[in-house]
Amino acid sequence: NPIITLLGDSLVLSRVDTTYTDAGATAFDEFFFGDITSSIVTTNDVDNIKAGVYNVKYNVTDLSGRAAMEVVRTVYITSELI
Repeated sequence: NPIITLLGDSLVLSRVDTTYTDAGATAFDEFFFGDITSSIVTTNDVDNIKAGVYNVKYNVTDLSGRAAMEVVRTVYITSELI
């Protein structure tokens, strides 16, 4: 099955009203299709206006229908000083 690798940390702290830019991820299928990063589907519900805990989820399926295990980055948006 393909493998998703996070770029950057799996836990991120960011301050309210600060632009959050996700570091992204890569995806690779070592047996058939090679680099399939462009096929990653990302769900990103981070709201940098509201303090809370958010998840950025990465999923990918190769051309033969084999799915990678979902990878999740947890983003903490805080109103406290970091």
